[in-house]
Parts: sequence; C-alpha cells; structure tokens
Amino acid sequence: NDVSIINETIMINTFHIHSFLFEEIINIKCECQTIVKLSSTIKDKRNRMKSIRYSKEYVKVHSNTTNTKPSILIILKKLI
Repeated sequence: NDVSIINETIMINTFHIHSFLFEEIINIKCECQTIVKLSSTIKDKRNRMKSIRYSKEYVKVHSNTTNTKPSILIILKKLI
C-alpha cells in the first residue's frame, strides 16, 4: 500500500499521487527526489470524488537519516 494514515499524517512512498483523503490541513511527507504534483481532485471521507482549490506550501525539505533521498513536507490548506 502506497498510502498509510498515521495521526492525520499521510506517508506517501510513490512518485505519482492522484487522490488522497482530504482534511483541513494535511502533512504529506514524500520520500522522493522530485517534488510531486498533487492533483486537485480529492476524495472525501465517503470516497466521493470532488474538486477543491488549495494553496500549496513547501514548508521544509530535509534529509532523512534512514534514507538518502530528501523528504518533502507539504501542507495543503483548503480554500473556501
């Protein structure tokens, strides 16, 4: 499984992200060398597809001690 949710943090170990469960603020840590493009089509909690507008902040790019690849922490905030 590429996506696992732990304490409202989504750990994603893949280069391609098409949809994910959306909360008001999500932390996404991507262990990849390139910044992934996040789709604006999001599944809500009842698994219905819906499009949202969001602002994308690249907060931190830090190296992981267990992996040589950089980890990218992305915070998505829903825009009303």
